[in-house]
Order: sequence, then C-alpha cells, then structure tokens
Amino acid sequence: MRIGDEVKSAAMAHVTNKAVTDILTGIGEWRGNRQKTAKRRWIFELIQNAIDAATARSNPFLRIEIEYGEGMFLFRHNGGPFTPEEISAVVYGGSTKPFSAESDYIGRFGTGFLVSHIVSRSVAVRGYIIRQHDGSVHQFKMAVDRESDDPAQISDGIESCFSQLNEAKSVEPDDGDLWTEYSYSYSEGLAADAVSIGIKELDTTLPFVLVYNNLNCISVNGKECIKVFQSDASGVYVFQANDKTVFMASDQESSVQIAFLVVDGQVINLQNIPKLFVSLPLVETSDYINIPFTMNSRSFKPTKERDGLESEYALNKTLFKTAFDLYYELLSICSTKYGITSPNLVHYLNVEEKQIGQNPIWSEFNEYARRTIQK
Repeated sequence: MRIGDEVKSAAMAHVTNKAVTDILTGIGEWRGNRQKTAKRRWIFELIQNAIDAATARSNPFLRIEIEYGEGMFLFRHNGGPFTPEEISAVVYGGSTKPFSAESDYIGRFGTGFLVSHIVSRSVAVRGYIIRQHDGSVHQFKMAVDRESDDPAQISDGIESCFSQLNEAKSVEPDDGDLWTEYSYSYSEGLAADAVSIGIKELDTTLPFVLVYNNLNCISVNGKECIKVFQSDASGVYVFQANDKTVFMASDQESSVQIAFLVVDGQVINLQNIPKLFVSLPLVETSDYINIPFTMNSRSFKPTKERDGLESEYALNKTLFKTAFDLYYELLSICSTKYGITSPNLVHYLNVEEKQIGQNPIWSEFNEYARRTIQK
C-alpha cells in the first residue's frame, strides 16, 4: 500500500471512530439525563429534516404524513431526495447544514435524527438519493441499527449502511413525489411514552408549526391539518388550519413573526404551548413563559440545550422588542377590523425569578411584556 493510501485509510478509520463515539454519546444523553426533553422534541427533529429537505430542493408543496399505533411509528415526507452528503450525515450521526445566521436551514440531518432514538435505536429508512455528478436518482432502503452499546458493533452498523446503499436501484423519476420514510418499531415503556408525548406536543403546536414554515399539510393517522391562507389585510395575515384560525403579523426586515390562536371564535389561552419558535418550537418555553402569543424568528439564537435563548446575544433582545411592538399593532388592527376582543389577549405572567437567575434575558423579556400589556 502506498503511503498516501495508508494515511487515507487511517484518516477514514479516525472519522468512523469519532462518529461511533458521537453516536453512542448522543444516544446515551437522549435516553439518559435528557430523556424528558427528548420525549418532547424528537418528533420536531424529523419535521425539521423534512422542511430542510424541501427548502434545499425549492419544493413549495411539502406534505408530512404520520402513522402510529400498536408498536409502530411511520414518518414520511415528500420534501425531496437525499444528497450523498445528507445521507452520510444520517449514517455518521453528524450534520451537513450551515449554521450562519443567514442559513435557510433550521435543523441537522444527522444529529437531530439521533434524538429520535428515544423511540427506537433501530430505524428503517427508505427514500431516494440524487447523485450530484449526473443528476441520476436511486431508490434505497437502509436499516440503521444502533441497538448495541459496543463501539465495534456500531462501527459494523455504519459499514452495513454503506453496503445497503450499494444496493440502491436506479429509477426514472416521474411526475410523482419522491417520498422519504422513517419507520420505528417499539415496545411499551420509554418508547411508547415518547410517542405519546411527542404526538401531544405536535398537536398543541400544529397551527403555529404550519404557519411559521413552508409546510402545507401534516396528516396524523389519516387526519389532515391543512394550512389555508385566507386574507392579507392591513398587515394582518389570517390562516385557517382546520377549525383553528391563526392571526399573524410579520416584520420582514427583522424576520420576526408573531401570532395568536382563535378556535370557534374564542381566543385561546396559550398557557401550555411553547411561546418561542425558531421556525419550530423551543418546547421547554411552554413551562415558564406565559404570554398571549407566540413569537418566531430564524434570527433567534437558542441556548445550546435549546430550552431558551442566549442572554449574551444582543440581537435576541432586539427581536423581543420587535415582537412585542408587532403584537400591539396586530391587536390594534384585529380589534377594529375583526372585532376580536378577549381577556386572553392581555393575560400574561412574569417569567419567575428562578428562571431569571439562570438566564437574565428573561428580566428584559418581562419588562417588554409588562409595557406592552399596559399599553
């Protein structure tokens, strides 16, 4: 073997060893001390990957279908085929997405996928790969097996994935959608609890998930929730998602959006719903933020744990101010044009001192909320 080939072989072994370590560390954290968070977040990691796939393919008609029950969970989307880099991120548990503030991507193909191992450490993946050198499309199926805690077996699993990808069949893409599927088999206990909690979190946030993203429809066990744009008047965007109406305002310059929810003519108290979205919810903000609306911006910088926002990032505070100013403007229009009034629109509770002690940004958040509600 020539020296260059020997060094290359050693480098590839190093990459694989690091991937094995990262995979086992990630699974250990999500199924261990971060288990509570993983149960709430895992389903949104799959949704993120679907949205990012559609964004990368300029697909404006993203549809997500979810089926679950009797120890089975199936997640499928028509966002578009994988690139080789993206499928390698799934295999290696890494990421291929840029993380600059200007990035159009909101998640991580491989690292986010690790969170879903709270449901099962073995996942059957089916989909399509588009080869970049010639644009040809290949259909594949791949069993991702991470059941073992033995690094050697995880390494063997990585090699098995590559072998399975070698069996991908060339196809002629027709006018139909190229669907990606993730299939999980699970038993009672931790996994069943994670599925139940994940579905519940999705159900409570679904109108906002649809409105804040390039996403047209999510179907859960055959029940569709479809986003319909009703009107755009005086700076107010009105969306219908089945029996729920979302009133939204947007500031294009700062990329901030805010929205409140109406069901059967009644303004809904959002007490148990996450209030901060970075396109998708920071689920733990439902535990300590109580304001009448949700706010969204891809310019928000979350904490590393994604349980809130970074206090040292000055732009977060500026985006707060923009969001609360937008809310005041939105209510001014909705009360006069649509006749919407409700105590729920001005109900808020301060973020508690213990949260402020952990993250001082909530002190300024409280002040913006107080001033806006007073006004």
